[in-house]
Amino acid sequence: MDVHTIKEMTGPQLRDGNAQFSYRDSQLFAQSKMEDIDRVELAILGEQYEMTYNDQEERYEFLYENLPEGEHPYSYIVTIGDDTYETADPFSEESVIRYVNEEIIFDPSVEPEQMNFNENAVLSIDIEGAGVNQLFADTTSLGGPSELEVDLELMEVTLSVTRATSAGVKEIPVTAIDEYGNSSTMTAEVEVTKREYEDENDFDWDEAVIYFLLTDRFFDGNETNNDPYDLGYENYEQHPRGTYQGGDFKGITKNLDYLEDLGVNTIWISPIVENVAHDVRFTDEDEPAGHPYFGYHGYWASDFTKLNPHFGTMEEYHEMIDEVAARDMKIMVDVVLNHTGYGLKEIDGEIQDEERPPGFPTDADRERFADLIRQGGNVGEDEVTGELAGLPDFITEDPAVREQVIEWQSDWIEKSTTDAGNSIDYFRVDTVKHVEDTSWQAFRNELTKRAPQFQLIGESWGAGQNNDHGYLRSGMMDSLLDFEFKYTALDFVNGHLQQANQQLVERNEQMDNTALLGQFLGSHDEEGFLERVDGNVGKLLVASSLQMTAIGQPVIYYGEELGLSGMDNYPYYDNRYDMLGIKLRITIMQEMQ
Repeated sequence: MDVHTIKEMTGPQLRDGNAQFSYRDSQLFAQSKMEDIDRVELAILGEQYEMTYNDQEERYEFLYENLPEGEHPYSYIVTIGDDTYETADPFSEESVIRYVNEEIIFDPSVEPEQMNFNENAVLSIDIEGAGVNQLFADTTSLGGPSELEVDLELMEVTLSVTRATSAGVKEIPVTAIDEYGNSSTMTAEVEVTKREYEDENDFDWDEAVIYFLLTDRFFDGNETNNDPYDLGYENYEQHPRGTYQGGDFKGITKNLDYLEDLGVNTIWISPIVENVAHDVRFTDEDEPAGHPYFGYHGYWASDFTKLNPHFGTMEEYHEMIDEVAARDMKIMVDVVLNHTGYGLKEIDGEIQDEERPPGFPTDADRERFADLIRQGGNVGEDEVTGELAGLPDFITEDPAVREQVIEWQSDWIEKSTTDAGNSIDYFRVDTVKHVEDTSWQAFRNELTKRAPQFQLIGESWGAGQNNDHGYLRSGMMDSLLDFEFKYTALDFVNGHLQQANQQLVERNEQMDNTALLGQFLGSHDEEGFLERVDGNVGKLLVASSLQMTAIGQPVIYYGEELGLSGMDNYPYYDNRYDMLGIKLRITIMQEMQ
């Protein structure tokens, strides 16, 4: 069933010297009685013009063409039965329209000047004067949207090109509209080139088969880094799940042959930066009493410029990257732009020394973030400007803060580059819906400038084939994790084949290499698929087959291939199980040889 959303009312809208006037009586509209109005006229410049009723929008409209320059008061004359009265515009503070005919001068350009379907480029607009309130690019020549919005604060946006786009020089018309509705269109050019492959094993972004692992829970390759802060994790024997378990970069390197044999070509590792080093539940008196919870998962950063010492040294990190590249695989690193870890707000410094647990952030740690995060005990629950789970929220709408946070994360492309010239290839971006769009466009632009082939897959909780939350084909994300796919898989394995097929047909039709969905069955934030099918391994195998053959990017959660699963039960998190030395895993590997 088609659903029509009635537009919100505003004052008159100007476009190229023409003014669109609209009138609606809010009280009658609320009662669905707009039809009670017999006639509405626009009074302006000493004349009256009869307005036309738009039944679909439930409002009266009139287009005044060739409005003269100047400041013009206006009003509406409304007739209901025998009653006729004049009223000001209820949706304009002054009932005055101002118009100045000005020329908009700007120059759009694209860098780099060439791109293929596996790369991105940045469209930049150099514009003179002020007053522009809308800027968009027509990217249909690249297979993109006809109105790709350019953020007015950034004056640049990332472009993508679809596989179906032919090679050659493409024109990108860019339209600027000022506060008076004057518009001007200029054209930029970019050359679409043939994709050149390094060797027969080289693959494209839309061919990624992703294996997501929590580094700490995968494999312990170097026991000397198991407790770099000397916090004594062995003392938490009763409830060990919330402590670091020893997984590291060395452990990943030692198991690359296993992952390669699985058919994986992209390894997504949890955030690599240094995290807060204390037990965040040290003041929690709730049951289970004393259960620890450390930042083993990586999402509670304390220093975005350093590696987490639990995972190894820079040499071991580079070794892993080189070994991954040697197998023609790629590395995807998880990054966070929304928040830091617990204990880094100024009020956290008020905790007395004797009450602080070992590893608690110092005053120097807090000083590093003092001007970057929202301070105070309660900063609200707004989806973007509030705090997620009480984690200190970056003020990313502040350009200086945004620039710093983006620099910290983008620098890892260079810092990850080895002597052999290899580096990380993609980012998985955490908590996308909790950061404003300007920051995502700025982040995407910066990454494109540093590495045109670099790609992003975002985690916007709840996004999927029916709602991409506005992040695809918008110069922000190249792909999104698909939170809906597991329900399609459930329909499939439970015999609802027609329903599952229809969902897949609709899902497939909306995807291309510039706007992908990453299908997953389970994750570190949700229960395993086996829990959803009551432990039926056969259904898991069927669901996995659907996951691997569906269009999009399969995202395998570590251990699923072995039948490992668990509930998303805080604070134990049985879905964040250890693969460290599991006998079942070793047995299967031996049988494969």
